Amino acid sequence: MGQGLVPPGEVTEVRAARTLVIAPHFDDELFGCGGLIAKLVDGGGRVEVLHLSDSTGGAETGGGDDYAERRRLEAERGLAVLGVTDLHLAGLPDGRLEHHLEEAAAAIRERLLAGPFDLVLAPSPLEASADHRAAFAALHRVLTPLRGGTPLDDAVARLEILLYEVNHPAYPDLLVDVGAVVDRLARAIEQHVSQLALHNYRDAILGLRRHRTLSLPPSVTAAEGFCRLTADDFRTRSLAGLVRALGGVPE
Repeated sequence: MGQGLVPPGEVTEVRAARTLVIAPHFDDELFGCGGLIAKLVDGGGRVEVLHLSDSTGGAETGGGDDYAERRRLEAERGLAVLGVTDLHLAGLPDGRLEHHLEEAAAAIRERLLAGPFDLVLAPSPLEASADHRAAFAALHRVLTPLRGGTPLDDAVARLEILLYEVNHPAYPDLLVDVGAVVDRLARAIEQHVSQLALHNYRDAILGLRRHRTLSLPPSVTAAEGFCRLTADDFRTRSLAGLVRALGGVPE
């Protein structure tokens, strides 16, 4: 896990037969790892997305059930552009995931038991959003007590976890070339009309992918950055210890 502050000088090809993406809101999966999702699907893999919150929004949007349903439909359309149709919804309160960690952990545990999965994509604990950090904390709550001999232990025995970045750059130790799918990712992001009316997420997200090419050869025009963990990292480190190991400061 980790290699310090310097990003890799080469890309890594990530393959998985079955992947679970943990997304706090109805867009984080595209914003954080949409390019890798497209590549996994193109490679014949099955990708499932678990949205933890109901995405009802806050003061910025006015919120409400109608808004949440609009965002859910946008997520369906965006993921369909990438070839993903397996969506699961925990329906927890938007902006309050840190107060619903056990429910979030239960939703993650349920999906993992429906596996086995080869790969989990989850938000980095270095994220600016409290909901994003809470999603990581919920995953830690699921994996840290495992010591062998339970159905969940068997389900995650060979699990790889990649942490994605959305609203706070992390310190990636793995870069994925997404240049071949970046146009498709842009079309997927454009399905989130409600969010693009608030901020220019499309250019920001694509700009981060261009930024991630700075340590790579000129032939790579877009890349996504990840921090790579295993289930053992969660078993052997506290939540605060993992945050420190990833370059952050525990809350």
